[in-house]
Amino acid sequence: MIDKQINITQDGQSNVINNIFSSQPKQLKGNPFKLPQRREGRPFGREEELEKLHELLQSGKNVCVVSGMGGIGKTRLVREYANRPECTSLFTGGVYYIDVRDRENMAGEIIALTKWRFKADLPANLSTLQMVKACWQQWKYQTENVLLIFDDISSLNKDIESYLPPKDLVSLRVLMTSRETPHKGIAEKLELPVLSEAAAVDLLASIIGQERIDAEPKEAKLLCYELGYLPLALELVGYYLDDEDYQDLSLLAMGDKLREKVKHPSLSPEQVPGGIQAKRGLQAAFDLSWEELKPEAQYLACVLAAFAPSPIRWDLVIKIYQQLQGELFNHDNLKDRWLKSLRKLHLVITVDKDIYNLHLLIHDYFYEQLKQHLNFSQIKQVFCDVFVVVASNIDQSTNLKTFNLIEPHLKKMIACCENKEDIEFAVSLNGLALLYHFQGEYNDAEPLFLQFLDIYKRQLGNDHPDVATTLNNLAQLYEFQGRYNDAEPLFLQSLDIYKRQLGNDHPHVATTLNNLSALYESQGQYNDAEPLYLQSLDIRKRQLGNDHPHVATSLNNLALLYESQGKYLEAENLAQQALVIYQQKLGNEHPDTQNAAVRVKLLYIMKLLQCNKNTLFSVLEALAQQASLPDLNTETALTLLEQIENNPDLLSFIREYLQRQTEASDDNT
Repeated sequence: MIDKQINITQDGQSNVINNIFSSQPKQLKGNPFKLPQRREGRPFGREEELEKLHELLQSGKNVCVVSGMGGIGKTRLVREYANRPECTSLFTGGVYYIDVRDRENMAGEIIALTKWRFKADLPANLSTLQMVKACWQQWKYQTENVLLIFDDISSLNKDIESYLPPKDLVSLRVLMTSRETPHKGIAEKLELPVLSEAAAVDLLASIIGQERIDAEPKEAKLLCYELGYLPLALELVGYYLDDEDYQDLSLLAMGDKLREKVKHPSLSPEQVPGGIQAKRGLQAAFDLSWEELKPEAQYLACVLAAFAPSPIRWDLVIKIYQQLQGELFNHDNLKDRWLKSLRKLHLVITVDKDIYNLHLLIHDYFYEQLKQHLNFSQIKQVFCDVFVVVASNIDQSTNLKTFNLIEPHLKKMIACCENKEDIEFAVSLNGLALLYHFQGEYNDAEPLFLQFLDIYKRQLGNDHPDVATTLNNLAQLYEFQGRYNDAEPLFLQSLDIYKRQLGNDHPHVATTLNNLSALYESQGQYNDAEPLYLQSLDIRKRQLGNDHPHVATSLNNLALLYESQGKYLEAENLAQQALVIYQQKLGNEHPDTQNAAVRVKLLYIMKLLQCNKNTLFSVLEALAQQASLPDLNTETALTLLEQIENNPDLLSFIREYLQRQTEASDDNT
């Protein structure tokens, strides 16, 4: 457990050392905010709404909300629009999509998207609202039109207005979907009605075939009416009728089945309001689809309902089944038969390879079935057990895509946990806190760390090494927020516990010394930082050996300190020692090795050009832009540094250019 908690950054400042470009968040190859796969076919009866939406997004307000009841097709509409030529022509700067449901943190999504899009961190010592406002300022640098889609926002309360973009941010539009109607003045609004009778019949015909509609036109219209002209209900019933076992079922008989499920003597418009009618029709469609499933498929539906209503990784479903069924578990049956039957009836949506999702209303229906299941408690407990393991394995390699696939379910697991004093519950809190920390969502991480620390103190005692570890993590959180006065006493408490419980020469003592040194260095207290770095290095050499990667990290940290003091020769020597260790122990392709190689090259070129790091970075950025290279990352920087080193003419040109810049600056002063 200690290894998983021991340090938010495994080696104190190694998050800075081992990633030269630490001011930039971890980037994914590709776009984690890309639109989901486009559904086949067109949304029936929505052309007028699509045209209206296009008009609203060109109006004076930069926020638009598509509202309507559940199952009416809000998500389908905005995804359809986002994939249309008129949208891509209007928003040449890109379209970014975020599924907000069950995440309840629109501010966090804005911050994460902004960090990813502009590859820059925001000041950590800001409140959430201040960070969002800083994000919108960042988007003002975007000259081309951009569309941000926030799908399925549960509450359009008055507080949300504070997080919306300012009116002078004219190049950006925010498009939201919600069951609620926005307050007057907040946004343009498009209220989505149920389908017209003709559109509803067309939708049904697209699934079961026009021939069956033509054979029973009156019954088809009545069926659509009884389903409230609601797209989700029409699709569920359509795929039910399209099943090979029911292709001979008449629409009249289907209507009888629905009326039996609704258990209402009459569904005439005079007696039942349209909204209630639609909901009853949807409930009946759910019931019919549920009864069509075999018990094994129903069981899978219940397992899926244990998750939060967000995209679900199939490998986690497998882990739950392995614990539930043990040696009896058959993966081929699970995926090829029971999952297939759910997908066939369109109860489960494929998001990506081995990632699935449920419509929110279907999830709610499945969860009601789960609560009535004989194995409800067992399924819920195993779900929690699996996510305890997930939480304990969270580390700095967790990227944004993984975060989005874990966070909602980890929150659900924590909410479901009955024993709030249990150590495993505390581990889950810690895992979620780390998850937030790695994404820079410090305000969300802090209360979880504090709750985790409180449980550990009560369960293990104030002087337990795991308590020291938690103090260390919390101190690092405060350091990243610029709360140095809050961080220092926690580091000192942690150091004191480790020394008393583990001894002065324990590696955890070395790590805490390293973290405390980094804190002092970040405040410019170099004389306080250096002896602690040296102590940490000495302990690691004696306890781990001279060629251990953690020793290399300490050498790198010390090199950074000397670089900050302008001691470039000493810094280069230490960085070179660290690089040799990384190459021997981790190989040339390891990220730590590559970053160390950049560090050595940087120091060497700085010496040749007689400039500081900031000046050299400006040169590298200019060269990258001139050569149309990717954003300045480790690989690009190493390539450019090698070009400068191996090209005397380029080196001479840069040196002369910097000299002219210095002379011009001197003349101006």
